[in-house]
Amino acid sequence: MRLRGRLGRSVADSNATRDRVGEVLRVGASPLTETTPAGDGERGRAVPFRLTNVGNGREAFGLELTVTGEGDAPAHASCGRIGLDGDGDGAFGPGDKLYAPGAEPVLEPAADLLAFALCDVAADAPEGHRTEVRLTATALTGAGAPGTVLAGRGDGGVDAVVGLGGATATARTGVVVELGRPELIKAHAVRDPQGGQRVIPGAVITYTLTARVTGRGVARDVSIEDAVPAGSTYVAGSLSLDGQPL
Repeated sequence: MRLRGRLGRSVADSNATRDRVGEVLRVGASPLTETTPAGDGERGRAVPFRLTNVGNGREAFGLELTVTGEGDAPAHASCGRIGLDGDGDGAFGPGDKLYAPGAEPVLEPAADLLAFALCDVAADAPEGHRTEVRLTATALTGAGAPGTVLAGRGDGGVDAVVGLGGATATARTGVVVELGRPELIKAHAVRDPQGGQRVIPGAVITYTLTARVTGRGVARDVSIEDAVPAGSTYVAGSLSLDGQPL
């Protein structure tokens, strides 16, 4: 800014002053509710978090996971890896990368990124158990109390200042154990020798069992038993599964 004043008929220019804008370090972290399969077997879960660079400079962020059980109960899920949504499709898949120290994600100002806690639910996990998962993001430039000045450590050698929201943020959510439960629905159809639907001697009764699995887990080693009703005889070769003979 330059000031010009009039002294009689003379004009005088003030000297110029310059200030360098410092880099403000702020990061936001929030959990997202919907977990997705992690691709590591039937008990894998990808727990999503959104990271946002709320500062005004380009910044890299270190990530850390903490897992605890609910109350005094032990944790029934282990979450040892962090996935990064590199292709922007909102899910963790084969084309995405794993987080590793030394290769921290770098975000432009106001940019965000999805990070996934990759968890495996224990085989003996009880139904309804909740394991709390916390993801902490910290600016690699530095952290501290709001207002902390990190001299010369900002973009281009400017000072970095920890913003009001802080250069560290923690988001937390839970992995709830939901086991798969099989459900059977039985129906029957009758065809009598005259082409009708009466239950008379010689009629053929076709039973259909439809199996569905409810919940978000996987039902393993499912077996089905259905006794032939008394007073009837099994028709050889009539058993099938999904339209294929058994």
